[in-house]
Amino acid sequence: MNGVMHGIEFRSDIPGKLLSAEPYSNGLPHGTARQWSQDGKLMGSYTMRHGTGIDLWWCERSENGLPYLSEARYVKDGKWHGFEWWMNEDQKSVWQERHFRNNQMHGIERSWNQQGRLHRGYPRYWVNNVRRTKRQYLRASAKDPTLPPFRETDNRPNRRFPLAVIGRRP
Repeated sequence: MNGVMHGIEFRSDIPGKLLSAEPYSNGLPHGTARQWSQDGKLMGSYTMRHGTGIDLWWCERSENGLPYLSEARYVKDGKWHGFEWWMNEDQKSVWQERHFRNNQMHGIERSWNQQGRLHRGYPRYWVNNVRRTKRQYLRASAKDPTLPPFRETDNRPNRRFPLAVIGRRP
């Protein structure tokens, strides 16, 4: 419709197997999106209102095939806006974390290895999609309340997720 998405976008990575369905209205996610397992069971859903909400994605556990929340991303007006977490199966830690404002990197980016240690070169610091040094970031965050504060404890992968995220687990 008018060159923008309108209707339901279906995703199928395996022929004949529906993976997800996400409704759109006037180019923005709007309504309840759903995701299914390979055997056709509903793993999870989330609801967007005019492109605003929390975009969630589930995976299946390697040992038993049960679903777990693997990604959570805040979206505002169709743009990434806020935290993005790529979660481990334990649902208490992450292997990647980023922060956005209006689709631009705007905050601290962290990435961890399987032992829970930061990868070399992390954390990385971003202000309006421009990579900065830690010193530059600290100065900017003192003046800009949209930048998450640096806390040494956040360099560990354990997280306490907001209820809006953890309350959506399958």
